[in-house]
Amino acid sequence: MRLSSPRYPTAAESDDEIARGLQRVAQALGWNSPEGGPFGNLLSSRSRVLIKPNFVLHQNQGGWGLEPLVTHASLVRTVTKAALRAGASEVIVGDAPIQNCILDTLLSLTGLADWAEGLMRPEPRFKGIRDLRRTT
Repeated sequence: MRLSSPRYPTAAESDDEIARGLQRVAQALGWNSPEGGPFGNLLSSRSRVLIKPNFVLHQNQGGWGLEPLVTHASLVRTVTKAALRAGASEVIVGDAPIQNCILDTLLSLTGLADWAEGLMRPEPRFKGIRDLRRTT
């Protein structure tokens, strides 16, 4: 997916550009349906979906920002919304970052902690963000 600008939206901005990109990719792959959205032809009401972003570490030890270490929050939000729109019976975001990652810090810094908490209240099919590591 190619964005029209080299930046992702901030938490205060709309995820619309990311959603349009996902829509274009889904259309090209034949996944899109008018009523079910980008994953309408891919998922059903029996689908249990795990969205596996790339969460690596809560801080960049090289002095740069989080951008190279995590899948951008706007993409996580957009894909989750699309899976729910398609009618999936359950949607979870989950990953196994490296062992010394403090996942709560990463989720707080990206805004995903508040987003997930806010989405679980009105949407019971969304089960939140899970730490899939066996050892931390």
